[in-house]
Amino acid sequence: MSNYTTAWDETLPPGSESKSLGDNRIRELKNQIRERLATEHSVITEEVGDAKLLHLPGKTSVLYYGTTDQINALTGMSEGALAFDTTVGALRIYTSGVWTALPFDWDGMWGGGDAVHNHTSNAEGGVISRINLKFLTTPVNKVSWTAATDWTDVDISADTGADTAKAALLVMYLEFIPSTGNTTNKMTGLCRKNGSSETIILPRLINSGIRGGTNMDIAVTLCASCMVIVECDTTEIFEVKLQTDSGAPTNIAFEVDLIGYFV
Repeated sequence: MSNYTTAWDETLPPGSESKSLGDNRIRELKNQIRERLATEHSVITEEVGDAKLLHLPGKTSVLYYGTTDQINALTGMSEGALAFDTTVGALRIYTSGVWTALPFDWDGMWGGGDAVHNHTSNAEGGVISRINLKFLTTPVNKVSWTAATDWTDVDISADTGADTAKAALLVMYLEFIPSTGNTTNKMTGLCRKNGSSETIILPRLINSGIRGGTNMDIAVTLCASCMVIVECDTTEIFEVKLQTDSGAPTNIAFEVDLIGYFV
């Protein structure tokens, strides 16, 4: 904050003041204007000709800075006025009578995405809570099944220390030997948030194939793996299910490993 040598007083000079003080008042006014302009602009002392009054880098308050409520309470704005909203951490523009978050393309701004970039507001005005991914030093096996199994709770609270995981990063692996014959064998591993009743739109791993004809007895093992993210409930629990969709596969091995989590 700048300190001005004299206060701005539009009641001066009074009509009763001696005319001999006029030159002092003129110099005082010029000094007041120069000091106030210098807060955010280049100095104007001794500027002549086509010299420009330039804004000082990093010191120009061209935006309003305040909370959402403070910005919404502003009046008399011009079309295109800008304000930085400290509540949501977004730059907003006044247009058509409302304040709108500027529609930044984050990937475009950072040349296709910045590996360490995070933000708290998206272009549509919704809020994205800041979230971080933490990898475990050593992956932890949470599921090891040898047969189809219905929805089962998986608790990762013991693997996240003092953190509370919002979601788990998993690697799922499924292998089996299909039954003989020309019948398709298919199995699916699924994950969902604990307490959810969703059965269709879920992270999943599908493994399917045919072993061969009735006279073929070559044991061909079918393997599949994938990485999935599944939301946890507030107690850091999600659910896993392994189902047989067709055929009668044998030598089943279904593994779910926790490799990281989101906080």
